[in-house]
Amino acid sequence: MPYAEAMSDPDSEKWQSVMESKIESMRDNQVWNLIDTPDGVKSIECKWIYKKKKGIDGNIHINKARLVAKGFQQDCGVDYDKTFSPVPMLKSVQIILAISAHFNYEI
Repeated sequence: MPYAEAMSDPDSEKWQSVMESKIESMRDNQVWNLIDTPDGVKSIECKWIYKKKKGIDGNIHINKARLVAKGFQQDCGVDYDKTFSPVPMLKSVQIILAISAHFNYEI
């Protein structure tokens, strides 16, 4: 759901409060550092993603909002040098398997 649609929704006050809560959470967790954009550098845009979570009964229980960067606008070597992909350590996987075997859990 786009921003304009969320703000014209009858639940627009809920969407506004969810967005404010998300921004506050990101500020508290120091997700980013606010800096001035250097001359000749284009900043990466972002957008809000909205989703209504429904319960088992089919009624809407939670309104969720996420702020995402439009990463497709970046150029390798200009906007970033490296990419990161989290990879689990072998020891962590072994521990999980040992615990699941000990308690007879299905994986």
